[in-house]
Amino acid sequence: MLKTITKTKQMRLDELIKYCIENDIEDTKYSVVENTLMSKGFTVLSDPSYKSFRVSGSGNFKITGYINKDDLFLVEIEEEITEDTKIDRLVEVYTRCSQLHVIYHTRNSINEILSEEEKYGVKTLTIYALIDDKLELIWEEKDND
Repeated sequence: MLKTITKTKQMRLDELIKYCIENDIEDTKYSVVENTLMSKGFTVLSDPSYKSFRVSGSGNFKITGYINKDDLFLVEIEEEITEDTKIDRLVEVYTRCSQLHVIYHTRNSINEILSEEEKYGVKTLTIYALIDDKLELIWEEKDND
């Protein structure tokens, strides 16, 4: 039942080019994030026609505008969740002494949660990830019976 999640990362141009080559990215356009506002905690896209990086359908690259070596691009990356993937926000449903409980975890993996079952005398039933403000079931006990 393990799923794929989409994460947004920021990459410099050299990292973006490497990412596009390694992942056979085609027909995609990336815009520069404004660095001045980022330092104040904001993520703002510049005018896409001003500074951008495009990969054509045939895999060729096109740069528009003057790109600074420190400019960052927003990149959405699909990542398959494994039992070792660290996820920012997880919700575990478990039983202990025949009672149902729910607990919130931060920066844990499925394996880290499951490794604590014996220590705390609990039986994990399901684990959900909070992805894009929605709880998505990513693991359940019957998956491993």
